[in-house]
Order: sequence, then structure tokens, then C-alpha cells
Amino acid sequence: MLRLWMHVTLGVKGKQNLLVNDLERMILDELPSILQNMGCETRSINCSHDHVHLLVRYLGSHNLIEILDQAKREISRKINQTFLLTHRFEWMTGFTALSVSLGDLHLVERFISNQKRFHQTVSYRQEMEYLQSKDQRG
Repeated sequence: MLRLWMHVTLGVKGKQNLLVNDLERMILDELPSILQNMGCETRSINCSHDHVHLLVRYLGSHNLIEILDQAKREISRKINQTFLLTHRFEWMTGFTALSVSLGDLHLVERFISNQKRFHQTVSYRQEMEYLQSKDQRG
């Protein structure tokens, strides 16, 4: 069976700064459980105001795209049932998922845990460009 560690990012539609306080806590509490029910292990999770980072072990039992799309639908449904927002909560279409070697797990965990400090100076767009360029270099 395939077992990959993946660094996954999910962005809020419209890059709205909604992931704060109770909404952030709900995502941090609920999203790992949703993924676990789909056969994925979450090793690390953290939010910035407009996106979520996860370090997830993907077991290859289902299509990763389907797993993440279903997880986004489930957490969106819970958010929309629980919080009175001025509009429906939605995620951006798609996600970013980069494989992580066993030797780099601790570096990615540290990166995820420092998201709030990191985003004081770097935008989500700049971060995605950096991660994608790093992935292309290998």
C-alpha cells in the first residue's frame, strides 16, 4: 500500500480572512477527524487567516483529490451549520499538495507551526509561489 506524507494547503475562497477565533478552532479540531475517517493521518495542522496547512499521511487507498474535496465539503457544511456568516463559507477550487520525504517531516512541521509569524511578512500568494518553485527544483 502506498504511504506518502503530503504538505497540503487549502485556501478560503476569495482569500477572505475568516479563519480566526472559533472558526479557526473548529477547523483545527474537526478537519483531522474528517481526514482520519477517510484513512489519512494528520501529523500537523495550522491556520493562517485565509488558508490551512496540513501535514497528512496519505495511504493511497482512495484518490487524494476526492479525499480532499470531500473533506472540504464536510468541513464547509459544518461551518455553515454552526456559524452565522454574512455569506456561505467556501474553499478555493483545488488545493496544493507537495510530497514530503521522511527526513524533511520535522522541517515541514516547524514551517506549519510558524504560520502566523511567517504571514506577518509573506502573503499566501508569495508562499504558494515559493512552495511550487521549491517542489520543481526537487
